[in-house]
Amino acid sequence: MRYLPYVAVGGALAVGAFLVLFPEWDRPPLVAENFGPAGQELVALKDPRRVIPYNVIPAALPAAPAGGPLAKDVYRNVQVLGDVPAAEFDRLMVAITQWVAPKQGCGFCHNLKPGADGAVNYADDAMYTDKVARRMIQMTMKINTDWGNHVAPSGVVCYTCHRGENVPPRVWYKQPTPEHSGILGKPRDWQTNARMIRDFFPTAGNQQWLVDDEDANLASNAAMVGERGSGVAAEQTAESLYVMMMQWSQALDANCDLCHASRALQSWHESTPYRMDGLWGQYMTQDINKNFLIPATNLFPRNMLGQVGDIGKVDCYTCHLQHQKPLGGYNVIEHYGILAPKGVSAGPDQGLRDIMRPTEVIGPAYDPTAKVVEVSIPAWPAPAPVASGAVPTVKGVQVGPAVVTPTGEQTGVTPARIGAPVSTSTEGTPGPVVQPPVDRDATPDDGKPPMKPIDPSTGKAP
Repeated sequence: MRYLPYVAVGGALAVGAFLVLFPEWDRPPLVAENFGPAGQELVALKDPRRVIPYNVIPAALPAAPAGGPLAKDVYRNVQVLGDVPAAEFDRLMVAITQWVAPKQGCGFCHNLKPGADGAVNYADDAMYTDKVARRMIQMTMKINTDWGNHVAPSGVVCYTCHRGENVPPRVWYKQPTPEHSGILGKPRDWQTNARMIRDFFPTAGNQQWLVDDEDANLASNAAMVGERGSGVAAEQTAESLYVMMMQWSQALDANCDLCHASRALQSWHESTPYRMDGLWGQYMTQDINKNFLIPATNLFPRNMLGQVGDIGKVDCYTCHLQHQKPLGGYNVIEHYGILAPKGVSAGPDQGLRDIMRPTEVIGPAYDPTAKVVEVSIPAWPAPAPVASGAVPTVKGVQVGPAVVTPTGEQTGVTPARIGAPVSTSTEGTPGPVVQPPVDRDATPDDGKPPMKPIDPSTGKAP
């Protein structure tokens, strides 16, 4: 017993040292962005001193001279950018080299070995990276042209994903099916050899909702529905959705209430406008994975594929890298407009984007011109005034809970005065009656999105 005080002191010191050295603490002051009505504590906290890897804004190259011959008239085998001026084409090639292969240079995509005439044949497609780069340029132009509802006004360029690396730092692959473990059943497909918690979780949810577009409406609105009742999801499906949502939260460095109402996560009527923006992003990601990346699998050598032979695919983390807007909202497309031939426009949903901005920002000043982006503060114009109690409407969809103020003479039960006796019966002496609340919303809140985005190139929902 005489050693007990020493053991207690040693244990306390060990616990104290662990708490000081190992957790990642954020030292005040923090930047607080209030993105909801006052009093609801819809706040995102940012540490302005934290430097997030891969979030350095690249310097824009000097503008190319205007005019001049077209690229297709100067170079051979220019299949995608042939109709842009050759000077602008050359400028973009230099930028792509800096964005994707700063160490390897032009030789990452082109065979720089001189031919018999002593000249380098840049039109040679012998290297697989040349074919992949051409496909990725087409993908970038498609995103800027058709998915402005999610990427406007900043747009995307190759650097948005690659950040100076040959392969984007954050992509995901399918995982091999775990072997059956006998009486214990099939184990979860955890990546037990992962070095980061993000890589530990299964990627099944990404396959289900970022490629296959399965129904994510897993919450039941009825109590006691039974094991096989409608709306009850399989345990592993619910787990996969939860894991994917946690990945999204980490990708944007935001809590669940950035998009969801904490009292009813499935409810679209009570969600913030950011949830609709996230829906656009989900369908854009499906378009990228299904129509550009997966079809390009046969272009890659086996050593560039995953464990089951699939190509690396994208999710929210690929572009966002712990920012609500990639690179803090830095407008990359204004310097490289040839990657957005028709411009980057939010289209008919501009009204939704206008209200997606912090209503109040408290904390250290934010410098948007800093080389390292630390805090994302949207710079969109202020929305048009909205009448008190009204709800923003986007394409006929109400976003958020409505506050209805009756107009004109009302009929019904007289409301009870504070302190007055309340009766739940209509018999006997007339008096105030407590009526149960009635949901007068004509649209059932079934947890499904109020609409699906339309792919402008096809006129159909993805």
